[in-house]
Amino acid sequence: MLVNHPQKIIQSYLDNRIRLIKIKKYSTMPLEEDWQSRLETSDNGEIDVWLEGGGNIGAMCGTHSNGLIAFVIHARPHYSIKSDLQFYRSFGTLINFSRNGFQVIYRTENRERAEMLFSNFYDLDYAVDSIRYTDQYILLPPSKVEGKFYWSLDEGMTPIKQI
Repeated sequence: MLVNHPQKIIQSYLDNRIRLIKIKKYSTMPLEEDWQSRLETSDNGEIDVWLEGGGNIGAMCGTHSNGLIAFVIHARPHYSIKSDLQFYRSFGTLINFSRNGFQVIYRTENRERAEMLFSNFYDLDYAVDSIRYTDQYILLPPSKVEGKFYWSLDEGMTPIKQI
């Protein structure tokens, strides 16, 4: 599902102090090799042009984006996402879906503490495949890879929870 209003979700990223990076067209790889040291745009219009041209966008994690941490789970729900809405909403934070699974996104000042809280609070049927923090990134909606769009639960309007 493509977000109906990509400008709205992009503005939400910018309002949430998420540092955006350009990702190669239809890819998961950053456009620039030195993406960690680049100051990317906070111009919604420039990002719109990049997306309209087939480019993807990502979020720098960790200290680059005020403590953004993403728990990446490469598993699809046992049932339909609609039937599991309460499960996803129970995280109380931004949830993004990809072709392979989902991302649970929080903010933290301490990666180890966040990992402990996440593992103790959530009894998941799924393994966390990776935890993205400083010097790492995640793809964001409305990126598209292998013909499948990334998208957010509740159109990405859920505030990012501090843990």
